[in-house]
Amino acid sequence: MKGKRTVGNLLWIDLETTGLSPENNQILECAVAATTQDLDFIFGEAWLIETDVDATMGRASDVVISMHDTNGLWNDLLDPEKPKTPAASLCALLSDFARENLCVQCVDGNGPWRSPLCGFSPHFDRAFLRVHTPSFLQLVSHRNVDISTLVQLGDWWFTSPTPKQPSNHRATDDVLASIDALKWIRAHRFNPHGRRVAK
Repeated sequence: MKGKRTVGNLLWIDLETTGLSPENNQILECAVAATTQDLDFIFGEAWLIETDVDATMGRASDVVISMHDTNGLWNDLLDPEKPKTPAASLCALLSDFARENLCVQCVDGNGPWRSPLCGFSPHFDRAFLRVHTPSFLQLVSHRNVDISTLVQLGDWWFTSPTPKQPSNHRATDDVLASIDALKWIRAHRFNPHGRRVAK
């Protein structure tokens, strides 16, 4: 018999940063999306984070400078027509998004709901959130839904590779790509067909 699910939505997130160290690098862009547990899209938002671009580029590695030059993130951060969000406001924005889209603090007969962090390698995002938005992180579950892990397992265990999702290292595009990837995995991997190994 299929078990009952606690009512609540999934929170998807992607951060673009100046490097790999949460303590020494900063968040440049953040995107979030809410879906149902069946992966129906509900709503999404994205924020460019205020920064002194010249000073930030002076501290970033050549790889990061080139990546965000190619994908247009530096240009967007420099564009006075594009709204920017103070870094200090990000925690409240994320918390409000999670509450308003029923990703946290939902309670029904099966208990409270706190969404896991969903996306490609959300442990990376969680590490930055732990340093930069710790009170938001207390709202969500300690669990992750890591699409990159599911892709790797599928490539190990199944005869056909998982289609590679394009990534331009822009937050909104990567969030949407991760949702699409999980839809494909659900349709093609969560069944016995094509497995290399016996059950």
